[in-house]
Amino acid sequence: MNPNSWRTPQEYDITDAVKFGQENQITVLVENTIGKGGLWRPSYIRFEKSGTGEQIKPNLPARRDYAEKITGDDGSSILKMSGRPERGKSNAWATSVAPLPCQSPAGKTFRLKADVKAENLGKGQFWLVLREISATGQTLTYEGFQIRKDCDWTALEKDVLIRKNAASIALFAVGLNMPDGSTAMVKNVTVEEMK
Repeated sequence: MNPNSWRTPQEYDITDAVKFGQENQITVLVENTIGKGGLWRPSYIRFEKSGTGEQIKPNLPARRDYAEKITGDDGSSILKMSGRPERGKSNAWATSVAPLPCQSPAGKTFRLKADVKAENLGKGQFWLVLREISATGQTLTYEGFQIRKDCDWTALEKDVLIRKNAASIALFAVGLNMPDGSTAMVKNVTVEEMK
């Protein structure tokens, strides 16, 4: 209704739609006709005492993280992702982003290395994705490894030529449709400039 609504905060009273005493799902539909779309600023639900405007701090169940950082037996830092089908298809994935220590990567070739382990993936997928980013923060392209099957710790290696207009690169770990009980882990991620 308002083509400039993306510039101003939006607020909606959803009291009449809430099923009190039951589980509720809140879904946001965003219509985007130009440029990037989605929720681009912090979004939250505010609880108030009816008719008073007084805010209430709700007692919500503890959040179960889809991705967590753990320490391996050898002291290594590991990113672990767990299957979460109960969150529904729209939330059946999560990402973890890490900037990679590369000075002026534009036009250079890098060797990306990582150790990956996957258990009970079933028909799920696990990706390690390299993101190339412009000076203005826009994504230029993605490159990555795809893990489709269960594996014990396995070394992966891929050479990637970075675009000439990339100012930085970052690594995403992405799980897609991972079933309950599945896990995928990554450690020892390095990126090396090839001469």
